[in-house]
Amino acid sequence: MKSELLLLTLLWALTLNGFAIAVNARGPVRVTLSFAFAILCLGASVFHTSQYIVQNISRQAAVLEAPVPEVAPVVAEPEVDTAGLAASRQALALGRTRNQLKPYVETAKRLAERMAAVDLRRVADMTDAEYDGLQSKAFSFRSEVAKLKEKAIEQGPDFPPSLLMTLNRIQSAVDDLSLGVQAYDRFFKAENDDEEYAKLQSFQQSTRSALKSLNQAESELSTP
Repeated sequence: MKSELLLLTLLWALTLNGFAIAVNARGPVRVTLSFAFAILCLGASVFHTSQYIVQNISRQAAVLEAPVPEVAPVVAEPEVDTAGLAASRQALALGRTRNQLKPYVETAKRLAERMAAVDLRRVADMTDAEYDGLQSKAFSFRSEVAKLKEKAIEQGPDFPPSLLMTLNRIQSAVDDLSLGVQAYDRFFKAENDDEEYAKLQSFQQSTRSALKSLNQAESELSTP
């Protein structure tokens, strides 16, 4: 567009220069030729100027008529379901904790059942070998209780609230098993019948209490 304006400017300058020469010319032939050249330049200038104006108007009309590009609608981002995410995390934590507690409870329950199966009331009728066999179980029971305490599952920040009571039952059962093992060991060190009977009662009561708590915990962990 700038080049076209430059050419038109030069063409009109040439036309004006032609008329200036024609006005100042001397002699009929020179005057005639000068005016002929000036008129030719004038016609060319008028023609190209009109073409430039028409083309410029056409360009402006095309710009005005050009379709306005449609603006794509802004799609709102879906809202994050924070409640749903929280519920999902709680469900995952609940399932993970159940899977941790179940084998722990099974191990503790097997120990409680073995301890409950021991009958210390017939010690007086046992042979020395049977008595020594029962006494040696104290070490085994004590070792298994120590392992349970070592692997105890603690209440962390993500621990499901719905399993708090179950965890308390399990911890209480392990404490009862520990008391039962202590009573079992001291039973064989009793110095008289009364002390022996007291340790027997403590052993049986602690074992029954532990087994009851573990059965309840196992039932709670199996409930959806």
